[in-house]
Amino acid sequence: MTIATLHELHRPLGSTGLTVSPLGLGTVKLGRDQGVKYPNGFQIPGDDEARMLLRQARDLGINLIDTAPAYGRSEERLGPLLRGQRQDWVIVSKVGEEFVDGQSTHDFSAVPSAILMSTHSPLRVDSFSARAACAGVPAGSASFHGTSIGGG
Repeated sequence: MTIATLHELHRPLGSTGLTVSPLGLGTVKLGRDQGVKYPNGFQIPGDDEARMLLRQARDLGINLIDTAPAYGRSEERLGPLLRGQRQDWVIVSKVGEEFVDGQSTHDFSAVPSAILMSTHSPLRVDSFSARAACAGVPAGSASFHGTSIGGG
């Protein structure tokens, strides 16, 4: 028996030149276990479990990772977890919500600079494939590694 994968279903991500799987891997559970809208509690997996999850997702053809500062330590953990395989992933982050010390705060006033801070510091990856749609931010209002980031 062969296991179906998503490799043959990858598609262009708009006009970015990136090709992504039709499903992404949400990573909130890699970094945040408080104040999330799940009916049952859960424990954040250790690094070995997280690596197994990422490996299985990649093997199944998922190459799109969804993360955000609101996901607690998710971005901080993804950098080391993806070391040596960054070319296999398209990472998408969102800004506007932060989660620190068990509390969420929302601030959309500095979206372009927040995108740069979010993608550069915690992830600690050599490049970032962010394409963020942010309400009230003109398309192309910020860039990172030559990539346009903004609403559209």
